[in-house]
Amino acid sequence: MEFFEFFFSSIIGLTLFVFSLAIYFLPTIVAVIRKKRNTLAIFLINFPRPYEPVSKM
Repeated sequence: MEFFEFFFSSIIGLTLFVFSLAIYFLPTIVAVIRKKRNTLAIFLINFPRPYEPVSKM
């Protein structure tokens, strides 16, 4: 647990964490930028089940 405290307490760790979240939610970000009608559906497919292969189709 000590590693996580060090990693997330530094500015580099926080930046990498935010960057990885942005990459993970890239389909949602693209849908918002393109003003797609089903942005909420894209977000809901991404968010609750990242471990299912269906969510990445």
